[in-house]
Amino acid sequence: MSDTSIVNAKAWLPSLVQRAEAGEPVHITRRGKRVAVILSEREFNRLNAIPPKPSGYLDFLADWRKRLQAEGCESLTDQEVASLRSRETGRDFSWGQ
Repeated sequence: MSDTSIVNAKAWLPSLVQRAEAGEPVHITRRGKRVAVILSEREFNRLNAIPPKPSGYLDFLADWRKRLQAEGCESLTDQEVASLRSRETGRDFSWGQ
C-alpha cells in the first residue's frame, strides 16, 4: 500500500485510480495521517458483501461445505459425519438433587 497526500491525490487521481484497479490500495493522507483509502470496485464490493445468515443447522453446514470446497479443502461426507456421531441415548438428568 502506498501513501499520498491530498494535494498529490488531486494532481495524480487518474494514476491513483489505475493503481487501485490493479489491486493496490492507496492511502490518502492529511498532514501525515491516513484519512482515506482508494480501493478498486471489486475490493470494495468484497469488503461490503454480507453473506446471508443460514436459516438453520443444515443450511449452515451446506454453506460451510461450499466454502471449504471453494478454498480447495475436502469436507466430510454425510456418511463420515454420521460415523462420528455417538449413537448413545444420553444421560439421565434431573434438576433436583
